[in-house]
Amino acid sequence: MSTPAAQYVSECSLNAPRIRFAERDSHGFRRVLNARVDAYFALTGKSRLAGRAFYVQAAVLVAVMIGSYVALLAIVFGGWGAFAIALLYGLAVLQLAMNVAHDGAHLAITGYRRVDTTVQRVLMAILGVDGYLWRMRHDGSHHVFPNVNGSDIDIDENPVLRLSPNHPWRPRHRYQHLYAPFAYMLTLWDSVLIGDLKYLLKKDLANMRGIVHPPREYAAFFLLKLFYLVVSIVLPLVFIRLPWWQILLGYAAVNALVSLVFVVLLAGTHFSTEASFPLADAEGRLPTSWAAHALETALNWAPESRIAFYLTGGGNCHAAHHLFPRVSHSHYRALSRIIEDTAREHGLTFHRASFPGMIASHFAHLRRLGRDGAPPRDAGVPRWFAHLFVRAWNAYPPTPRLFFALYRYFACY
Repeated sequence: MSTPAAQYVSECSLNAPRIRFAERDSHGFRRVLNARVDAYFALTGKSRLAGRAFYVQAAVLVAVMIGSYVALLAIVFGGWGAFAIALLYGLAVLQLAMNVAHDGAHLAITGYRRVDTTVQRVLMAILGVDGYLWRMRHDGSHHVFPNVNGSDIDIDENPVLRLSPNHPWRPRHRYQHLYAPFAYMLTLWDSVLIGDLKYLLKKDLANMRGIVHPPREYAAFFLLKLFYLVVSIVLPLVFIRLPWWQILLGYAAVNALVSLVFVVLLAGTHFSTEASFPLADAEGRLPTSWAAHALETALNWAPESRIAFYLTGGGNCHAAHHLFPRVSHSHYRALSRIIEDTAREHGLTFHRASFPGMIASHFAHLRRLGRDGAPPRDAGVPRWFAHLFVRAWNAYPPTPRLFFALYRYFACY
């Protein structure tokens, strides 16, 4: 029987057993943690929802977004000046999505569904992403089973990168740690042009089965895409006094850089050497409780840093976000300290790293998954290629030796 998209079904496939976590919190971690977080809010008198600092930050970002966009259309700039203003606009929109829209998706701004989801959808639309579909997959799949193969849509197998050790290896993956940054530059375009349409048309996505969207969402999808097209391309072409090709090139460059910034800030929170990728047993049971799973699958980078906090909307405190998604990100720095102390007392690991450490861990993860499953080194060199270089080796040493050694190294890297 079909189910509404808002009703998220926790099944990894139509024929597989229902995926579920270990039933009992054997460490008592979640019970103690919830009590301490409740005590934190009781002692501080703070609301779990957005506070004054959140609204000030949101107002500043909205002012930057509107101001930069109006300036871009109304003031005559040279090519590089226009590009700088356009990049400022793109980064402001990204920050609004990460700091404001994300909280709205989790109903953590005002707590009123209509208000929070409207804010989220409007801000996501400016970025070109359908907020309804994004919330469906983010809340209904990723937050239910993070890093679980077949049940977390964010780690679904893709043709470019091998992100999970539970995905099959392909020869191209041996170089993924080298070409990943270029792939990351296409993330936003993929979501705007391909991903959203796929999520709208497919009936089964990861753990969500028999999805049925309200008819109005089909109309909203195309209207929001049209709005994005007008704001991002049509109006700049009409008002900016530059050649059309420079405008389109600038649009492409801004999108690429904004995409790269987004992925660099958050990719390592789940795709890193520290994060785990648990597998369910034959009965569909995962090895740990929900709370322990949230800890094991998240990497927290610079959780005390105010700069990281503002740049990511609290996404750097990733365990706090997964354990308390209905709490505004304004509290994640404080909650991270409570989570880390409680985890240590219960023998659980709170994964943490610096920003450079998170980046290094992410690319080490890509490199390791690119090498796992690869054939032995000697099998990486075609026989005809080896024969050709052996002849050159004997005829013109030592230069061919160097190229042969380099080829062998990179072919099996």
